[in-house]
Amino acid sequence: MRKSSKAAPPTLLTGEKVWRSLRLATKSRTPGHVAVAFLGSHSFRRLPLTAGSLLVVNAGDDALKTGQTDPNEIAKYMRSGVEVRSLSTLHSKIYVLGDQVFVGSANVSTSSENRLEESLLQSRAPSTVAAARRYVCALPGTSIGPEALKAMLKIFVRPKYGIHGHVRKARRDGFWAVPLVVGSWGDDADAAADAARPSARRKLSDKRRFALQEFLWTRSRFIERLKESKSVELLQILTERGAPKRVEPLGRVVDIKKFKRGQSTSAVVFVEVPKRRRARSLKLLLTQLKTDGKAFRKLINPRWVVSARVVDRVRRSLG
Repeated sequence: MRKSSKAAPPTLLTGEKVWRSLRLATKSRTPGHVAVAFLGSHSFRRLPLTAGSLLVVNAGDDALKTGQTDPNEIAKYMRSGVEVRSLSTLHSKIYVLGDQVFVGSANVSTSSENRLEESLLQSRAPSTVAAARRYVCALPGTSIGPEALKAMLKIFVRPKYGIHGHVRKARRDGFWAVPLVVGSWGDDADAAADAARPSARRKLSDKRRFALQEFLWTRSRFIERLKESKSVELLQILTERGAPKRVEPLGRVVDIKKFKRGQSTSAVVFVEVPKRRRARSLKLLLTQLKTDGKAFRKLINPRWVVSARVVDRVRRSLG
């Protein structure tokens, strides 16, 4: 029987098959060629590449400051012998792994694997695989070296998002204490933040003294509470895997960008914080506050802190 030389048609991958197929393809011992816009936390574990591979990502300032690309993951690839290039205009998602290529919507991120509805076209056609490999190699990215990586680590900001939505109404002078988890947001939230960020920057009271921070909140009730109070103060309490809890300096809400996520409303909250102040250990703050710090020990919902004594002690401790 005569064998056909016609290549099999591409396969559409959706749902769990997207990352299951990508992981299986990384087991190939041949160097990969990957062009992917954003590289979130745990990317090296999610998509291991062999020495000699080429990885092109968007590691521009905006991607780093919003936490969409994590330079700590870039460092892991570099230590493993992978050449990493940065291209700030990159929006492609192309994975050439072994004798196959995947093209679609998936960035390398936790939200891509666990929450977002992604899809990829998978092809083993030699001409298609070769064309995709040539495309990745020809991208005009800048190779990242040790000095460039150090600069990226200095400006990198991990994204933050809220974990609960039950809140009480704010009353009298005080501030919101908000528990946040450091992690990836998803393309829809990233797009909303990108669109609203220029306007939020213009609302900074003094660009020389204040920096703009942002976090994602996925429940509408707390957002409405924030909007009720103009220029409300806010204390961000951060939980990050493998790191001690920490608190950002007291900041002021300057803008809120609401957007639809399915049937629910989410929002990106923009906060201005003093540049001369830095995040500090929550444990140290609790030690200084003593019994007044019990409200922050196991915070799971946003809390309006109204006690004049507690408000004053927190301001003095973080100032």
